[in-house]
Amino acid sequence: SYCTTFDHNNLNLSSPALHTNHARQATAGLTIVPANITLEQDKCTVLAVWKSMGGDIDVLMRAYFNDDYEVKMRDEPSDDVSEWWGVEVEEGRVTELQWGYIYDEQDYGEDEPIWTDAIPAKLTGTIPAEIAALSALTTLGVGDNELEGPIPASLGCMTCLKVLDFANNNLSGTVPTLGNLPLKILKLRGNLSLDAPDHDFFGQKQVRAS
Repeated sequence: SYCTTFDHNNLNLSSPALHTNHARQATAGLTIVPANITLEQDKCTVLAVWKSMGGDIDVLMRAYFNDDYEVKMRDEPSDDVSEWWGVEVEEGRVTELQWGYIYDEQDYGEDEPIWTDAIPAKLTGTIPAEIAALSALTTLGVGDNELEGPIPASLGCMTCLKVLDFANNNLSGTVPTLGNLPLKILKLRGNLSLDAPDHDFFGQKQVRAS
C-alpha cells in the first residue's frame, strides 16, 4: 500500500527560504518534514502545499476574516501560521486547511457553508502528495477552486481526516482508497474528469468511490 512506502524521513526541506520571514518569496519546491513533526515544520509544509496549488504567498499571509466575515488584507504579511488564511492550529499542529468553503466544526453533517463568495484567490495548481506530512490535519477544504490533476494516494495515510472537500474543481483520474479514514464528509461533485460519482458522501461507509 502507499502508506507502507510513504517515508517522511526520506524527504527534506528543499528551500531554506521557507524558514525565513521572506517565505512569501520562496520557490515552488515542495517540502516535507521528518518524524516528530513540530508546528514550524507544519508551517513549511503548508507553504509548499499552497505554492503547489498555485496560491499567492502574499494572500496566504495577509488575508483574514473580520468579525462580519468580510475578507480583509493585513498591512504586512504575518509570520504566524495560525494567522494565515484558512489555517487552523490546535495543540501545536496544523489541523485544518480551509481554502474553499468553510465548515462549522460543530456539525460536519451541515451542508451549508459559512461563506460562499469570499475566497480571496482561486487555487489553480495541483494537490501534492507531500500534503500527507500534515499528519494532524482533520479538514482539507479546497472546493470551488480550479485545481487540476489527480487526488494523491497519500491522503489515505492521513488518519485524522474527517472532512475532504474537492467539489467543483478540475481534478482527474481515480479516487484513491480512503476507506480507513474517519471521514464524515467527502465532496467530489463537479470534477468532470474525475472517475467518481458526481455527488457527495456522508458517513464512513460511503467513502469508497467507484
